[in-house]
Amino acid sequence: MPIKNKEIIDYHYERKVALGVFDGVHKGHQKLIEKSSFVMTFNPHPQILTKPYNDGILLLTTLEEKQSLIPHLLVLQFSQDIAALSPREFVEEILIKELSIDAVIVGYDYVFGKSRSGTVEDLIRFGKEYDFRVEVIDKVKKDGIIIKSSYIRSLIGNGMIEDANKLLGREYFVFGVVGHGKQLGRTLGFATANLVVPPDKLLPPQGVYGGKILVDQQIHDCAINVALEVQEGSVTTKHDDLIIEAHIFDFNQNIYGKKVVLYFSFFVRNEIKFSSLDDLKAQISKDVLCIRERITSR
Repeated sequence: MPIKNKEIIDYHYERKVALGVFDGVHKGHQKLIEKSSFVMTFNPHPQILTKPYNDGILLLTTLEEKQSLIPHLLVLQFSQDIAALSPREFVEEILIKELSIDAVIVGYDYVFGKSRSGTVEDLIRFGKEYDFRVEVIDKVKKDGIIIKSSYIRSLIGNGMIEDANKLLGREYFVFGVVGHGKQLGRTLGFATANLVVPPDKLLPPQGVYGGKILVDQQIHDCAINVALEVQEGSVTTKHDDLIIEAHIFDFNQNIYGKKVVLYFSFFVRNEIKFSSLDDLKAQISKDVLCIRERITSR
């Protein structure tokens, strides 16, 4: 079975593996990770193969982002062959033969095997049969809300960044590479870094946000604009339609082609259509002032 980084297993005396997709690596996931020796996830996301007609799934964390958040991460290359394994075959082929695990840590709603037919109860039964322990982590709540990746996706998709950040336990971020834009921001006196981001990454809807950007290991405050390239139509999170640009405060360096991390801290306003460049420039000035003041007061 193609499992990347499998060599890290040898560094652990007890083989306690946390299992799951871990999209978002949110506070619930973190409870599993804290108790494990290493973590095994899947790439690509299983729904990409098991639900091919769902118009794709946009991720809270790409594989690269997930690797930056989870130490000791194993990556099982998900395929139709893996998807076809029965629950028993998954335990025998992956957990026993490939990983030789001593213990498994899963969430309360964990499912596995063909058609997601294996349950936590099945895993516990297999543990007794194959002599490994199963530890089940109960649901984790924040302000009475059960923390789930699907719920966080809905928050991000509706621009509710601060609510999502509370459940994530950190600010929502995206890895990107700085590309060339239309230079409109520079013309207006507000130069921006235009980001090219992975096509399967979930982005907040169009609007202005306050945030930070990591460039060359240095953090800078910034104003973020997520905008429709063509100012028509409804709210969207499709990358073909969106421009992601950051005006970095007190910054004047050439960073074209550099890899950066963009953090979304809070929502400022919805996208507005302007009748003139002077109106646009005046609004950008107000946005920058607002974001600076909010960052200072945090």
